[in-house]
Amino acid sequence: MTVYFYGRVSTDHQENSASNQRQIFEDLAKEYGEPYEIHIDEDVSGSKSLKNRPLGRKVWDSLAKGDMLVVTKLDRGWRSVEDAAHSLRVLREIGVRLKILDSPIDVSTDEGEMMFLMFASFAQYENRVRGRRVSDVFQYRKRNGIPYSCARPFGWVRAGDKWRELPEERVIADKAAELRATGLSFSAVATKMSLLGMRKPVHRAQRVHGRLSKCSWYTGGEVKNLLLARAAGYPIVPRARVQEHVPSGTHV
Repeated sequence: MTVYFYGRVSTDHQENSASNQRQIFEDLAKEYGEPYEIHIDEDVSGSKSLKNRPLGRKVWDSLAKGDMLVVTKLDRGWRSVEDAAHSLRVLREIGVRLKILDSPIDVSTDEGEMMFLMFASFAQYENRVRGRRVSDVFQYRKRNGIPYSCARPFGWVRAGDKWRELPEERVIADKAAELRATGLSFSAVATKMSLLGMRKPVHRAQRVHGRLSKCSWYTGGEVKNLLLARAAGYPIVPRARVQEHVPSGTHV
């Protein structure tokens, strides 16, 4: 028998943090005294089914008869009634026990199965309501030129609830325009910029766990949009709409 502890992190809330979940699992593992594995998916949305998460897939493929699957809360594993129902059916068929730490549900009984699916339904509803609220807030902020999420227009950087000019990126745009004027394609300009060490200016959206992400170099498509933003005077709009602001006849 192996105990598989599974966690998921999508927020910075301390009670749901990876370190907090791991500590809970480590303490329980000592009590159980059985071989165990701990897997915690980080920065993964609960809207994805358990089997479609990187470590969730690994856990799912490893489960065998007699094993136990442990999650801290039901919504760490499932936020879809369909996924929860399918997972529970498969777990029962292959003989895997399921334990949800914040709930005394015994899913091996018909009553426990009913309660499990009811809680999964509540989690799904909560997730959808939260998604609508977030979408409404994003749309309002976009319409009013207020920073939203980690997205940002070229040539600008987020400063609280306002945008401030990002001179470093505008200097890069000038250099990209010079390279483009020599007849290079957008992809060739991006390659040349990387050879010259011209990264995107450091900002919050480029950092993952304190390190520069792999997206710190401009792609050919981003060079094109950067030059479009430059030609349009750096409008504060979503990147997909930049071209609407470029004067007709402008060559990029």
